[in-house]
Amino acid sequence: MPSPANNWSAESWARHEREFPRLAARYRELYARGAHLGRGYKDELRARVVRIRERYGLASGAIEYRPELWEGEEQGELFPLQ
Repeated sequence: MPSPANNWSAESWARHEREFPRLAARYRELYARGAHLGRGYKDELRARVVRIRERYGLASGAIEYRPELWEGEEQGELFPLQ
């Protein structure tokens, strides 16, 4: 039975097990102890992000927002109207 920490009713779990049977066992395993990430997973994810930042020269934390640097540049249209 899933943990009440994730606020899913037994009926919700049963419906998802019927609709997504291949995922049900993994979901039960993931949410058996609650809906929050475990310490090991958080540490692994943090290490991955650090490696990606280092590889691509990305800053960590907040960046200074300076729209004046983009003056005169127009943003392109994602979906131009025809």
